[in-house]
Amino acid sequence: MIQVEDVLGSHYDDIKNRVIRTDFDTETLESFSAAGIEPPVSEAKFTGNLYFFSCKIDRYKIGFSDNRIDEITFIKGKNDAMAMINGFIASKRFEFQSVTKKQVKETPSEILKDDSKDGMNFIGFEIQHFESESSQFNMNDIDQYACMTFRSDDYAVIVQQEYTEKDCFFVFELRPFNSKKTSSKISE
Repeated sequence: MIQVEDVLGSHYDDIKNRVIRTDFDTETLESFSAAGIEPPVSEAKFTGNLYFFSCKIDRYKIGFSDNRIDEITFIKGKNDAMAMINGFIASKRFEFQSVTKKQVKETPSEILKDDSKDGMNFIGFEIQHFESESSQFNMNDIDQYACMTFRSDDYAVIVQQEYTEKDCFFVFELRPFNSKKTSSKISE
């Protein structure tokens, strides 16, 4: 069993016995190694079952940056997602914020110029934040929310609802705030 919290932000070298690279086949990796080349990791999957708290994650994607896991994205159906969101809201570990679809639609956007990004323009929204987001949140009408965010000391969870022709699902994106320096938290 592999816990998301244990591997998020970890360097590939610290967890390479728990992941399988899928960006290159074994023969290519051996050729690189023989030539003294260590290509950066771009795709991998875990060798065991992945869990986020007690919830098993069947479909996920691992994002790497500088050979560190800097993002894990997974999807869940509505019932599982609602149970996870309830757990986040009830937990004192997470700060909670939400943005309704109505807020996004009705909030006028303005173009912001960011000179540090070569003069590229970005669209920004002024979103109303409540003193206590969880008291304003209506779990019974979860379809009204465009985005929900949960922030702990170690990572952020962004949750968005997506739709197919037949069903809806929730996308969970987890990003660490700090990279792990060693593998001391990682259990075998």
